[in-house]
Amino acid sequence: MFAVIDLETTGLRPGSDRVVELAVVRLDENRKVVSEWTTLVDPARPVRGTRVHGILTRHVEGAPTFAEIAGDLADRLGEAVLVAHNARFDFAFIEAEYRRLGHSVSCEWLCTLELSSRLDFGVSRSLRACCANLGVPHEQGHAALVDAEAAARLLAFLLAAAYEREIIVPVPVPIPRSALPAIASTGRVLVRPKPADERPAPPLRRLVVRLPAAMVPPHADAEAVLAYTELLDEAIEDRTVSADEAVALCQLARSWGLSMADLAQIHRAYTSGLVEAAMEDGVLSRAEHEDLRLFADLLGVNRQVVLDDILSARDI
Repeated sequence: MFAVIDLETTGLRPGSDRVVELAVVRLDENRKVVSEWTTLVDPARPVRGTRVHGILTRHVEGAPTFAEIAGDLADRLGEAVLVAHNARFDFAFIEAEYRRLGHSVSCEWLCTLELSSRLDFGVSRSLRACCANLGVPHEQGHAALVDAEAAARLLAFLLAAAYEREIIVPVPVPIPRSALPAIASTGRVLVRPKPADERPAPPLRRLVVRLPAAMVPPHADAEAVLAYTELLDEAIEDRTVSADEAVALCQLARSWGLSMADLAQIHRAYTSGLVEAAMEDGVLSRAEHEDLRLFADLLGVNRQVVLDDILSARDI
């Protein structure tokens, strides 16, 4: 049994930001869906991150708090292998939410982001990009249930591919229900309103989907770099990185063992990859050029470096 989880949050800090939406899709041993569950969660504070997940403060009015769904979630995670896309991030939030309630939860997980990289399926990082790269159906994202369903389909694809290639995937043992907090379920849920149709992606976001994997600095944890750059993809897809997001990204990177020198190297390689993606068709549009300069500013990369990369790409 697998429990594929996805969540939306008020920000990037597991210790201080809160979960605002959760979804769990359970699969049987044949990776067939046996149940789905989702709910908005009242974070007991104004909702932030709306430009990413589309959830407003008024949407969570009347929603259960995490304390009220903690037992329901534990029931759905128990006796299953825990799965998420960029699980390092998602389960840090789950553990932090339970810790606020006085419960210690330590989770082992299977990460579809890491598994896709391990199987050498291209360079995509975000769930949407991974699915698009592999032809796995994915509806409009940034809704917990939609993304959990997509991650479940991605998991089935990756495990089938590993089996065909005779590659052994180290799968964690299912987490016993007894290892999770003994909290009674309440059955409370509140489902988000149907999202509006998605607007066309701006040039920068379209480039990120095609962005090659960032270089891994010497001695850095490759999986930590992968997890960090996936969050970076998410943070810049709307063409902004707020001061709060920048601080949170750095704090997460440090907690995962990445130094400031590592980040500088990652940002430089990431920017070069963005130029490479923009120049794939041999043409650099005005909008792409503006976005490349904007992105350099967001990551603290000198604009001249970006210009040099563009000129080098044109000479090739």
